Amino acid sequence: MTWNGYVCAAPTVSSCVAPMVWDGYACVTPTSTACVAPMVWNGTACVAPTVSSCVAPMVWDGYACVTPTSTTCVAPMVWNGTTCAAPTAGSCVAPMTWDGYTCVAPTVSSCVAPMVWDGYACVTPTSTTCVAPMVWNGTTCAAPTAGSCVAPMTWDGYACVAPTVSSCVAPMVWDGYACVTPTSTTCVAPMVWDGVACVVQTTTCAEPTVWNGLACVAPTTTCIAPQEWNGTTCVDPASSCVAPMVWNGTACAAPTVITCVAPEVLNAEGTACVAPSGSACTPPQVPDANGVCVTAQGMKAGNQLTYATAPPPSAGMMYDAFGMQVKIPSAGYRNIGYAHSLTGGASTEITLNHAGSVATAPSGAVVSFRAPSFDGTALTSANQFNIGVGTATLMDFGTDPVTGMSWGRWQGGQMSLTSLSTGQVTPIANGAGSTHWFASPTQTQAITLPLTGVIPYTLAGKTTPTDASGALGTLNSATFTANFTNATVDIGLNLSMPAVTKPTASPSITINASAFGIPIMPGANFTTTNPTISCPACTGVTTGTIAGQFSGPGGPGVGVGYGFKNGARVINGAAVFRK
Repeated sequence: MTWNGYVCAAPTVSSCVAPMVWDGYACVTPTSTACVAPMVWNGTACVAPTVSSCVAPMVWDGYACVTPTSTTCVAPMVWNGTTCAAPTAGSCVAPMTWDGYTCVAPTVSSCVAPMVWDGYACVTPTSTTCVAPMVWNGTTCAAPTAGSCVAPMTWDGYACVAPTVSSCVAPMVWDGYACVTPTSTTCVAPMVWDGVACVVQTTTCAEPTVWNGLACVAPTTTCIAPQEWNGTTCVDPASSCVAPMVWNGTACAAPTVITCVAPEVLNAEGTACVAPSGSACTPPQVPDANGVCVTAQGMKAGNQLTYATAPPPSAGMMYDAFGMQVKIPSAGYRNIGYAHSLTGGASTEITLNHAGSVATAPSGAVVSFRAPSFDGTALTSANQFNIGVGTATLMDFGTDPVTGMSWGRWQGGQMSLTSLSTGQVTPIANGAGSTHWFASPTQTQAITLPLTGVIPYTLAGKTTPTDASGALGTLNSATFTANFTNATVDIGLNLSMPAVTKPTASPSITINASAFGIPIMPGANFTTTNPTISCPACTGVTTGTIAGQFSGPGGPGVGVGYGFKNGARVINGAAVFRK
C-alpha cells in the first residue's frame, strides 16, 4: 500500500492525488531526485520521458529532461548556447559538419544546397572556403577547370597544379610562370614566342616568324638594337647578310662594287681587297682580320711575350688573346671563353667580341657569340663564325655581382654555327654533352693588371662538369692564384665523374689537375695544354687543357675553362674566380 495524498491505497500511476506524484513505483512527494527510470523529472513531476515533457527551465537532452548545460546534450541534440536543441548550421562540432539539415559525418555527397563541399566539410559557399583540390568557380567550390585556378596554381590542361615547365598538357604551353593557351603575347621573360609556343629564348623561329633580337615575331624591318635587318630577319650587327645584301660596317645594305687587282681578292665582308685565302704567312707572321700577313705585336723573334714584357698597347688599342694589338670597339667589348668537345677532343678557347655581337637572354645569359674557330685551330682573333645556343638548353647560369662575370653551359640539342663570310648555317650537335662558357662584362678600356703581388682568388661560380655521354660530375674544389710579380698564374682543379657505358665503358673517376707558373699573355689571358694530372681510376694517359681570361681594370675577376681527355671520354667545365 502507498499514500496517495489522502489515504493508503494500492499504488498505481493514477492513484496519486496532487501534490503527490508517481515515481514509477509509488506516489511520492515530488522532487527532482524522486523519479525512477524510465520516469523523468519534468520540473514539476515524474513523467514518462518525451521531448515535450520538459518544463522550463528543464530541457530535453535526447533521453530525459535535465538541467540544461553545454555537456548534457546527447546526439543528435546539440547545445545552442541556452539549451539542447535540434541541430542547426552553427551547432555542429568538428568533425561533424552541417549538411543543410543536420550534423553529419562530412563527405562530398553529404552537402545539401545551398551548402557546398570545401574539401573537408559542408560550408556556406564563399571564395575563401575552398580547400585544394576544390577551387572557387565564382559561385561555389567545384572541381577545378581552366579558369578556376588561383595563383600560384596553374591549369595544366586537366587540373590546377603547382606550375612547372613540365606540367603543361597540349595545347597548353609554358609561359615562364604558368601553363597558358599559347599566343604571341602570353610569354613571360625569359620565355619567348617561336611562332607556335612559348619556348626558352632562341634565335631559331618557326616560319614565317623571324628573330628580332628578343623574340620571334612577324617579319618586319624593325629590329631591336643591337640587332640589324639583314634583308630577311634581324641579326647581330656585322652578322651574315642575305644575298644580295652585304655588310657596310653598320648594317646590311645593297652591295657596293669593289674591284680588286690580282692576286688580291675581295674579303669576306666585301669591304676591302686582301690576300687570297690560303696564302701562307711566314712565322712569326700571322694573317690579320683581313687576311694580311702581319707580325703579332705580342711576339718577338717568334717567342711569345708576357703581360709583363710586352710593350704597352698604342692609344685606343688593346692586346687580343693572340698577342696582337687590335682596336678597342667604341661600344665596348666582351671576352668569351668556351670549353667543349665538339670535335672529339678537349678544347678551350677565348674569343673577343664587340659588345653588340654577344646576344643574351633577358636574364643576361649568353645565347650567341662570335668566334674565330670552334675546334681550337684559330691563329688570330678574327671571328669567322657566330655560335648560337640553337635548340640546346641553358643550364647552370650564374652571375658574380662583384666582377660582373657570368657563366653557364648549353646542354644537348643542336647549336647553330653561322659562317660570317657565306651566311651558311650549320647545326652542331651537342649530343648529350654540353658546351661550357664564361663571359666578361662589357669593357671599354684595355685590361690592366697589377705589376706586383701574389693574390689568391676565391671561387665565385662554376658549371657542372659534363662528358659527351651527358654524365654530370662534381667540381670538388678549384683554386686560383695570380703571381703578378712574375706575370704567372697557378691553377688547381679536383673533380669527380660517375661511371658511364658510352661512348665506351668508363668507371667512376676523380681527376686532380694542377698547373703552376702559366704565363699571363699580353691580352691578360693564359693557357696551358700540359697540366699535371692525377687520375688513379683512369685507363691510360689523361691529357688536358686549361685556359682563362682576366677582366679589367685591375683583374678583379677571372674566367677559366678546362677540358680533360681519357681515351674516348672527354670532360669539360668552366669556373669564375674573384679577388
